[in-house]
Amino acid sequence: MANKLIQKNLINNAISAYYAAIELHNKPNFGYRYEIVSILLINAWELILKAFVRKYIKSKQIYRKNKSTEKKETLPLKSVVGYCKEYLNGIDPNNFFKATSHNILKVEEYRDNAIHFYNESAEPVLFALIAKNAYDFPRFVKEYFNKDIFLQENVHILPVGFKLPFNPTDYFKTNYTNPSKSQEVRDFVNGLISVIGELKTEGIEESIVIGFNVALERTKHVKNSDFIAEIAPHGAVTTAVPISTVKQFRFSGEKGAQPMFVSTEEFYAYYKLTYHDLLHQCKERYSGFIADKAFNGRMSEMKTNPKYAGTLGKNPKSRSKISPQYGYSEECFEHLDQFYSKESSTTP
Repeated sequence: MANKLIQKNLINNAISAYYAAIELHNKPNFGYRYEIVSILLINAWELILKAFVRKYIKSKQIYRKNKSTEKKETLPLKSVVGYCKEYLNGIDPNNFFKATSHNILKVEEYRDNAIHFYNESAEPVLFALIAKNAYDFPRFVKEYFNKDIFLQENVHILPVGFKLPFNPTDYFKTNYTNPSKSQEVRDFVNGLISVIGELKTEGIEESIVIGFNVALERTKHVKNSDFIAEIAPHGAVTTAVPISTVKQFRFSGEKGAQPMFVSTEEFYAYYKLTYHDLLHQCKERYSGFIADKAFNGRMSEMKTNPKYAGTLGKNPKSRSKISPQYGYSEECFEHLDQFYSKESSTTP
């Protein structure tokens, strides 16, 4: 009974701290915004994670004995985050808390060193970090405590803001690279970039920030990012971060893919190949290629995947009278390369 009561109080107080953080963040004129919001959000996470340990990790305690005072005290946040991360990784290697845990610790770092920061210097980065933190909290509560805190408490709020209050490209070009910014701010931002790189190395796509994505890729292999920041070699002296905006996109039918609107010109710029274009390139690309029944079957399969094919009815580049007329992307060759060889025909 006592365990249940402690767990219930931890959850209720965590949610109260979260509400307070959101309410203060969304005040129109609040000068000490991120310092106070970070304190309340970290308080919310520390309480909810301790409730998680009490509910799920029976082999761990949230208390320890202080060696100097001999009094019992609760564990620091970093230890509790470690317990939760280890447990969740054991039951689901792809759990979203892998990235969230890094976000929590970065917000805690800012909270602990808030006196060294200036809002006008780091506010865009803090917004992206804290917005993700605020987004993940109700997600965590709903996933592991089956409690929709917005629905059950009958409140209707957006966690943190409505949209990015800054342009990420402009910020990283003119603000972050400004040598007048404090070393603490630069170290904090570089720490975020380092964590993002580590997560990417581990194959974790979940981000620790919200609002924009940074591509840590060679520029020849850039995927879907809002902008590209060139990483200079270690030891190199630079005065600015070269940045270019990415206009590339790829159609996808995957659940959760970001919706977007494109013009007819953009549509056919992606689906640039007609059937005859594709057939001609196949004959040049593959030795001994024949457009047989197997090939036609693969074409039919690709028509069902927006990565490979799409239609707006009549293709302005096509002379065919068949309707609908499909356009094909160059991604088709990645698929067809599995079945045909440039050296010899390998049609199964």
